Amino acid sequence: MKRIHVAIGLLFGMGCIGQGAIDDKRDELTDADRDGYTSAEYGGDDCDDNDQNVNPGESETPYDGIDNDCQPETSDDDVDGDGHVAEEMGGTDCHDEYDFAYPGADEYCDGVDNDCDGDVDESGAIGETTWYADADGDGSGASDNALTACEQPPEGYVSNSEDCNDGDPLIPGPEDCATSYDDDCDGQTNQADALGCTPFFMDQDGDGYGRSDSACLCETNEDYSSLTGDDCDDKNPNISPGAVEKIDDSDDGDCNGEDDSFEFQSINTRSSIGVIGPRLGASGDSFFVAWMAEEFSNSGPSFYDGGLLAEYDGDYPDEGEQNFYSSGSPHNTRMLTAKFDFGLNENYWFFANGGVNGAGRVLRLDLIDRSNQNEHTYSYSDTTTSGWDDVQLGQSAAGNLTVVACGLGNAGMNILQGSVPNYINQTGIWEYDSEAPYDVCEYNDDALYYNLGASDVQLLDIASYNASTDTLQTFDSYTDYEVYDCEVARNTSSAVTVFSYSHTGKHFLQADTTASSPAQITSQVPFADVDSHVSPSGGVVICSVANNGDLSLFYGNIDQGESLQEVPLDLGVAVNECAIRSDNDGRLALAARSGDDLYIGFAEYP
Repeated sequence: MKRIHVAIGLLFGMGCIGQGAIDDKRDELTDADRDGYTSAEYGGDDCDDNDQNVNPGESETPYDGIDNDCQPETSDDDVDGDGHVAEEMGGTDCHDEYDFAYPGADEYCDGVDNDCDGDVDESGAIGETTWYADADGDGSGASDNALTACEQPPEGYVSNSEDCNDGDPLIPGPEDCATSYDDDCDGQTNQADALGCTPFFMDQDGDGYGRSDSACLCETNEDYSSLTGDDCDDKNPNISPGAVEKIDDSDDGDCNGEDDSFEFQSINTRSSIGVIGPRLGASGDSFFVAWMAEEFSNSGPSFYDGGLLAEYDGDYPDEGEQNFYSSGSPHNTRMLTAKFDFGLNENYWFFANGGVNGAGRVLRLDLIDRSNQNEHTYSYSDTTTSGWDDVQLGQSAAGNLTVVACGLGNAGMNILQGSVPNYINQTGIWEYDSEAPYDVCEYNDDALYYNLGASDVQLLDIASYNASTDTLQTFDSYTDYEVYDCEVARNTSSAVTVFSYSHTGKHFLQADTTASSPAQITSQVPFADVDSHVSPSGGVVICSVANNGDLSLFYGNIDQGESLQEVPLDLGVAVNECAIRSDNDGRLALAARSGDDLYIGFAEYP
């Protein structure tokens, strides 16, 4: 050692070796491979100082038998550390790069031979998909025909089980009201919003009209059953667009936005000229409005002196005219009187009218068979050239028909009376004529007396026929009574006689029944025309036309002590005549004429 130090000292002393050379010499001794790591021999961590690619900074190279990173714990033959030696090193690990692949591992659907059995993603692998048979090729499979596999079978299988009918390629598809099966395979048939569905509206009160809440359904259900959604009060079955207004109440009964009692509609008069009427009759659920015209045309040539009739359904008045009848002459052979009357029974319609022709005058009763519209006519004629001012038709409870015609001057009064078969067979008709001048004549076929008015002398007579003397005998007479109109109406149990007249400078409308004192209405102007009816409940209804053209309705149950209540009605035109009737359900129809125009409206008795 001394020699070494001497040598070094000599070297320093001589200046032949510098400090850098000394450091290099030291490194050559401690890091021979110059990899930057000190050899383990000199206390470093380079396990092989002769191989520059072996040191702690290197990555382990699998399967080369060298401890490349100088970490003995790093396996050279089990890279993934799953405890199994790689096949490359003579072991059994078929995928030493995956720690989830080795002999005995679970097979997964991942494209790897996890269990090293030579098969990839074989049957029973974890994560298999259920595939469903798609026999009809519609892209939807059947739930009752399935298998499991990692990959989709080559053909005939899909990953969904939405097909409830694998024999029909159109199923599943949109639900369709036109079929009776489950089109969309949701377990329901023809549910809401299916193809071809109909909007139905909720009808809470069951009146056939719904409110705005709707559902599009294949058929109605207990909640949604109406095709319309315009019921303005779905809690009241008596209020709907198809209902009839009640007179004189505060409800919008027909949902038209107004409390208008009667809602009038125009009647198709077939271009009638010289209209007389209207008159009304009721049978079953139908109302019949009748009128006569000097001339009319029903989509063809003109007819003259005709009787016309339009039928309306009382249950559905808004639907307008249902049926129509007319009869007239192709030649203008007779003149019509200023008034006519109309009646009906279950088999016939009756038109009573009279007129003057070149040979005199004729009083007619036309009986039209409702089943085939065949017309039977009974006529009375004489040579008098003065026409009648009034013609009235009465029907007794026994079915007899009485036609009364009267006129002022030398027109006199004529009466025809008999049964329907008598008139049809032209036999057995009682005919009576009198020279008594009246211009208002009404027969009360319950009490068997006549109400007769003569406006020229302001006289009202109540008379009956005396068979022994073959004369009309007056048993009550009232002077200073100018009678404008008189009508008798009845139901099965009661009758009412309505007069319009002026007396002592005042104008009255009076309703008399046999069971009560008369009910009177006074007015500033005369009631030129009246018509009356007795409802099934016994209530009296009267329409009146003042001589200024105002139309009014009066109602009340006189026999129960009720006074007559007035309901003014506004058609927007001046009215000449009116007619009113009720059916068995208490519905009212009111017809009115303005010039040659006719109107009809419907309501219910309150």
